[in-house]
Amino acid sequence: MTLRIGVLGIQGGFQEHLDMVKAIGCEAVDVRRRDQLGDLDGLILPGGESTTIGLVARDNDLIEPIRDFIHKDKKPVLGTCAGLIVLSDRVTHEKEGGQALFGGLSTVVARNGFGRQVNSFEHALNIAEGVDVKPVDPAVFIRAPIVVQAEPSVKVLATLVHSFKDYCDPNANEQRAADNVDVIVGVQQDHIVGLSFHPELTDDTCWHQYFKTLVQECKNKRTA
Repeated sequence: MTLRIGVLGIQGGFQEHLDMVKAIGCEAVDVRRRDQLGDLDGLILPGGESTTIGLVARDNDLIEPIRDFIHKDKKPVLGTCAGLIVLSDRVTHEKEGGQALFGGLSTVVARNGFGRQVNSFEHALNIAEGVDVKPVDPAVFIRAPIVVQAEPSVKVLATLVHSFKDYCDPNANEQRAADNVDVIVGVQQDHIVGLSFHPELTDDTCWHQYFKTLVQECKNKRTA
């Protein structure tokens, strides 16, 4: 049976993710209402503006249903860029007044950790040993967050070496210039995957295929 993977379609780059989901042979669902979550096998939280995603999700009564999808139903979720932010349990450099988080990843994520829009870039990734992903294209980083801390329960999927004018140093609790920092940009904790970058903005489906495999494995366990 074809897997049904939803993409939260309330803000950000959801259409590109919907196209990717179709490209890997799954049924793509543009999710805008809570009643669409029940029949999904997996959910993608796209890039965009994380604070706005939280506000619009609240206005559409989606905060608690998505939290239940993640924490209670334990169905697979992939968050990219802003999606990684809202999946993290803690966020630094958030806007005044804070923001809504779905949580699930035992990580601390620095919002806009790589800088502003003008600091956007493409870069090849270092894939962790044992991770079955073979990227063809460089990863695309646009106002991207970085994972500055991760608990032992979090598996690192990908890193890159980067130099910063204003690095969010988690140990010194300050921003400083730093060269050749090994930065975490891809993580997984059980059924939750978070990526700093935008895999939907290339023609390379490897990360969506990785998520599809996870979705299928989780579905097999639920129906066993």
